[in-house]
Amino acid sequence: MAQFDVSLLSGGAIKASMEGQAPPSPRLQILGIKGFTNDSRGGGAQKYRIQVSDGIHCGAGMLATQLNEKITSNEISKYCIVRVDKMLINSIGAKKVMIFIKLTVLYSAQDVGGMLGTPRQLNSDSADSNSTTPTVKDEPLARPPLAQRSQVGVAPAPVAPQPIQTPPRFYGNSAQRTGGMGGASNLMQSPGGGTKNVVPITALNPYQNKWTIKARVTSKPPLRHYNNSRGEGRILTLEFVDHSGEIRATAFNEDADRFFPNVEVNKVYYVSRGRIKPANKIYYANNDYELTLGAETTIEECFDDVSDMPSTASFNFTSIGDLESKPKDSIIDVIGVCVSAAELGSVTVRSSNKKVSKRDITLVDRSGRSIICTIWGTSVR
Repeated sequence: MAQFDVSLLSGGAIKASMEGQAPPSPRLQILGIKGFTNDSRGGGAQKYRIQVSDGIHCGAGMLATQLNEKITSNEISKYCIVRVDKMLINSIGAKKVMIFIKLTVLYSAQDVGGMLGTPRQLNSDSADSNSTTPTVKDEPLARPPLAQRSQVGVAPAPVAPQPIQTPPRFYGNSAQRTGGMGGASNLMQSPGGGTKNVVPITALNPYQNKWTIKARVTSKPPLRHYNNSRGEGRILTLEFVDHSGEIRATAFNEDADRFFPNVEVNKVYYVSRGRIKPANKIYYANNDYELTLGAETTIEECFDDVSDMPSTASFNFTSIGDLESKPKDSIIDVIGVCVSAAELGSVTVRSSNKKVSKRDITLVDRSGRSIICTIWGTSVR
């Protein structure tokens, strides 16, 4: 049996990464894993916090959602050794958190057998702590007023302005179209020659005034029409995903008309100047917040290499056999085989006196249980 010692790890890599001097492809050991969701009722996307060690220091981090499968399959587990192919440092005030985007398992937990070395906790100010017992606390990450992100995992280099190879497609207030986009940088040119830092979706909070996200559109249903006491209107709903998580965005009336024909599913955009507000957990549980896109909002297509950007939203599937244990009004994901579909029907909405199409389908999964699911609107055809 092979002998494993601390020399397999990239000693000092965690401290160097926190200081912006990350070595290329460091080797780290996983010391702990904790799963959580944004919804206290058990709905929402599954996410994972991890504790990692370089043999000298240990620190906390989060896994990008596209790595979830490596957790559920036990490919990534406590004490395994991984190579970090790509990660981000999310700076939130004085606190820094590692977000791991791409990991390669070099040695399994079964092969390694235990913790290598006696790593000490690295404080957010990069000072060493006397603690030698790394832990992963199951608590939400802080969402303070300002968040910044820098890309690491490769040798650092000065950020220089890059020429625009392709004129960007820009959708927003025409008075704001004086900005440009610099190559693969995380900095976006803003009116007046300033820059904005691209931040992860999970770093957004209502106390931020200036922010930009870089995210892929994963959902864009048809415009929805409504009629209430204030009159008729239109709603556009978009869902965005990046390496850190997901968020829903909504636009109304003229703003919905402006964005709908220009935003396409699966394309990546820079989004800024939206209003951040607490999410209504009855309808959306994958983030604590959601966006409202208004007259000042800008959406600009990203022409950088986005091949490593998540292409789909993350799911936390629930077995049909376990649905009875879920609280009422929980938001859940189900995957199954459609064994029957009822005839197309319709109901009349009392508030608007309009007919809405509906169809009942029956789903069955590996639990052997079935459930009737009702589909509404244009999705029924």
